[in-house]
Amino acid sequence: MTMTDAAMVETESDETVARMPARRPQRRCIVSRSTAPKTGLLRCVVGPDGTLVPDASERLPGRGFWVTADRDVIETALKKRNFEKVAGGAVRVPADLADQAAAQVERQCLALLGLARRAGVAVTGHDRVAAMIGKGRAGILLSASDGAADGKRRLEAAAGDVPVVGLFDRDALSAAFGSGNVVHAAIERGNMAARILRETTRLAALRDGRNRR
Repeated sequence: MTMTDAAMVETESDETVARMPARRPQRRCIVSRSTAPKTGLLRCVVGPDGTLVPDASERLPGRGFWVTADRDVIETALKKRNFEKVAGGAVRVPADLADQAAAQVERQCLALLGLARRAGVAVTGHDRVAAMIGKGRAGILLSASDGAADGKRRLEAAAGDVPVVGLFDRDALSAAFGSGNVVHAAIERGNMAARILRETTRLAALRDGRNRR
């Protein structure tokens, strides 16, 4: 592993860490070699059996290898064998790494929606969502991917500049919010909405590439 490659792993030098903003930890993508806030990247680690696994929650032990959380970038890393190069040894990289990562991030997104409900900053149902939008309190609008187009269009038009997330079907939203037949939901502006928006943006890019929501 070269000195350049070594800089891309989690164990960066004290000098590099010192330059990082205190509230926005940064890491370097093994493909682009550019440094960016780690909220837009994906951590991967080598498991005990030598297989590379995504670590979207950033909790697994071991040295982390970071890649931009985007399907296109991950596919490039697979083709160019970037993970093998920076790992400096034998590592098995699964061909479905992007799918595994997307599944992990999806679970995190849905868990956050449930947390937002329990925190009292989420509403469901057309009328309650419309009321939150009308009061200017909505930070995110969620529309079921299999919901009726007319209802979605009306709420999205009323939402104006409020980000719209349509990544989940009604079954997934219903399970996350603990209620039946959830087609429309909204998260109140604030830290929770910002966190959910970051994770759903990451999920969209892992599913389809290029940060589509």
